[in-house]
Amino acid sequence: MIPVKMCFCLILAILLNLSSVSADRPPWDCPACGEPGLTGNFCPVCGEPAPENFSVGDIVTFGTYPQTADGMDQTPIEWIVLASDDREALLLSRYGLDTVKYHNSKESVTWEQCSLRSWLNRDFWNRAFTSEEKNAVISKEVDNSKEQGYHNWNTIGGINVKDDKVFLLSYKEAFQDYFKDNEARQARPTEYAIARGANVVHGYCWWRLRSPGDTQDRSAGVDDEGTRGYASVAATNCCVRPAIWVNLEAEEASHTIVKSGNTDAEEAEKPQHSVKIGDTVEFGHYRQTKAGNDATSVEWIVLELNQDEALLVSRYALDVQPYHETFMEVTWENSFLRKWLNSTFMNEAFSHTEQSVILEKWTDNGKDQAYQNYILSGNVTGGNETKDHVFLLSNQEVFKSYYNDGEWIKAKPTAYAQNKTNREGQRAYLVNGYGRWWLRSPGKKQTFAAYIDPAESRNICHSEKVSTTRTLVRPALWINLTYGLQSGMIKWVSP
Repeated sequence: MIPVKMCFCLILAILLNLSSVSADRPPWDCPACGEPGLTGNFCPVCGEPAPENFSVGDIVTFGTYPQTADGMDQTPIEWIVLASDDREALLLSRYGLDTVKYHNSKESVTWEQCSLRSWLNRDFWNRAFTSEEKNAVISKEVDNSKEQGYHNWNTIGGINVKDDKVFLLSYKEAFQDYFKDNEARQARPTEYAIARGANVVHGYCWWRLRSPGDTQDRSAGVDDEGTRGYASVAATNCCVRPAIWVNLEAEEASHTIVKSGNTDAEEAEKPQHSVKIGDTVEFGHYRQTKAGNDATSVEWIVLELNQDEALLVSRYALDVQPYHETFMEVTWENSFLRKWLNSTFMNEAFSHTEQSVILEKWTDNGKDQAYQNYILSGNVTGGNETKDHVFLLSNQEVFKSYYNDGEWIKAKPTAYAQNKTNREGQRAYLVNGYGRWWLRSPGKKQTFAAYIDPAESRNICHSEKVSTTRTLVRPALWINLTYGLQSGMIKWVSP
């Protein structure tokens, strides 16, 4: 005789099954009791739920791996479903999880022989998955034929391998089979990968493929723009996006693989920013109190917008520094202040993750960027074009009025900058609370640099000896505003 409680559970399971039949679910066998050919969402015999019905583009969590900068966590790994027939699914990690060499030494190598293959199937395998989770992963033959590589590269992928649990996508799989466009191929790194040295541009990383590159000692990859690339097999700044096949019918899969979203839905739901020129945003932290022992959020004024990109200048003058440490002829390219902004200031003001939002841009130092009366004298030059993350505005950039309200040109110093004394015991030069701040443009002589004087009209540029230590610094930078806002690293403050 069937116990009343069991009888009730079976009846409930049957009712649930009948009321929730999935029209598009193929027949499935119950992993718990073995009942074959089921079509509903629950087994009518034992009440076991049907295996998750995954679709291409779904995001699932499975396994864990460090993803914070200090690497002390075990955060669930998010995977994108690249292919699925409701029995098996191909998963690719959503983010670049780590930075690992393709091979331990720079030499000709194939996927079969490379050290990264061993790392994925030993170190990563044991760190990312429990014993139960491992039972849901399928070993598949990995195709390394010529057709899997880029046809214009005269390199070989080596023999096919049959015992990989974890692998990388091939060039063909990344560029022909599973992604609709470059944007879909782009990948962001985790904070852990960034801390491990990932090369990040505009928030996106370069990730490896298993196919060879243009020479046998290079591997193919996907760059930050989602386009074709290659890198030395011994390079240490390339991210790894592991791929696995999972058995959706395995009992372990129903317990460990969890659907959490869909890439198409998330793309449609991305908020569009409404930041305008002249608005104030917060980004990064820098000392701003008199004592200088704080890390206060830095406020920036938006001077220019170009689609997802924005040019920012600090709302307040943040520090006092000489343009150059010694009184001598110098240009922006060789100045002390350029080096200080792109090393000391950048590393103090922004975390590794925040630095991924900052764009490296070519900085124009041509004649048009300087005060014309100085250039016409024939005694000065702005120097060569430079590539910078952080820079100073030029004379032309200030006075061409990105932002029509000229009030932004007046700069008050922070308490830290105002009270910082130079080697002579002097503080920043101020007029009615506003200070002089450096431009990157040359002054009236090559031993002088231009600055904005708050006591004068906005259309007048002055210059001072490059070694002066009473002039303020207002850093400027270009950022990926959309990424910064969506990630929460940049906060809109006010219009």
